[in-house]
Amino acid sequence: MLSIMAAFIAFYLGRTHKNQGPVPEDILDAKISDGDAEIGFFNAWSWWPFFLGLFGSIVFASLAVGWWLFFIGLPLGLIALIGFVFENSRGHYAH
Repeated sequence: MLSIMAAFIAFYLGRTHKNQGPVPEDILDAKISDGDAEIGFFNAWSWWPFFLGLFGSIVFASLAVGWWLFFIGLPLGLIALIGFVFENSRGHYAH
């Protein structure tokens, strides 16, 4: 079963590499300017992913520990999710 799943991943990666072609990072004589200029946007000092992971782990731990923990972690997790989604709408990083 594990080898079948590994074969699925290998097939996907092989197909993706074939469709994408060589990227500038794989070419030895490539220049820095050959890569994408825009990598993406992220907030370097954001604490919301930490709290989202913490409360998400509390919610999943409640399946093993007890349902009472679920009712503590879920509202806090929803607050962390809303804070993570709307982080760029207010405060220092507002667009």
